[in-house]
Amino acid sequence: MRVLANDLTIDDPSKIALVKLDRLWPEEHRWDLYLPAGRYRLCVATRDIGQDGLAPVVQSQPIEPGRHRLILYQQRRKDGWRVLVTREGKSLLSVEEPTDWTVVSNWSDESPSLPSIVDQPAVLLRRRFMRPVGQSKSRTVTPLYPCEGILLWIEPVKVSNRES
Repeated sequence: MRVLANDLTIDDPSKIALVKLDRLWPEEHRWDLYLPAGRYRLCVATRDIGQDGLAPVVQSQPIEPGRHRLILYQQRRKDGWRVLVTREGKSLLSVEEPTDWTVVSNWSDESPSLPSIVDQPAVLLRRRFMRPVGQSKSRTVTPLYPCEGILLWIEPVKVSNRES
């Protein structure tokens, strides 16, 4: 598995391939990806996001094998925030958060990480919101503890013996 410059290339059809595309807007993230044969689900978390690992799923949606273009939008609204994930222009996940969900407009983004084993989760985005240092609003830091943000990943769905 590999993250490529801007063109999705599938070197091995038995492995996940992923490329993060350039942003068109500040609050938008785009990916082209390929999922090999199997069962998967796309998951999003907005709370308790640590520096590594996964977080409690707020919403998930099955996603089939094959090629996909995913787009994640973070939208400010009058009554709070909306995190929307689309595939080929159709809504897959939509999470509403209150106005105080983001304390500071700065954030720390991490690049996508692909597992070395196909049956492990593939993280597309880990965005952890920064917090003010002390009483200062001008100095911020990304907390060492789990905090609010956006974590988007794809994980394989285990097939139980009853389903096989």
